[in-house]
Amino acid sequence: MDESSARKPDISAAGQESGSKSRFGRVKMNTVQVTLSMYYKIVGADLYGGPESRGYAMIVRDFDKKNLESVNLPVLAEEGKAGLAELCKVPVENITLISRREYEANTADLEGPDGEEN
Repeated sequence: MDESSARKPDISAAGQESGSKSRFGRVKMNTVQVTLSMYYKIVGADLYGGPESRGYAMIVRDFDKKNLESVNLPVLAEEGKAGLAELCKVPVENITLISRREYEANTADLEGPDGEEN
């Protein structure tokens, strides 16, 4: 197939492919993306300074709306805890699911990986 006959996808303003245009000329999205962020406090990890330390982590997952119905949020949160416990080499009891506000309050003055403050 040459370039002139190749179908080019429609791209929305957000840069995502879509299937068709509405009657107003705007591009309709085929799928809706949902982002789930889970925030955790980690106690006693060497990664964060040892037995008396507290560290914070965030896990972000993206889902298509059509797949969201099959997501079991409590199980997903527990799997996140288990994964962080393994990564940080601490018991799962040392990992606590926290709110975004608590996470932001405790990480606002920390440096990011590029040396700039978050």
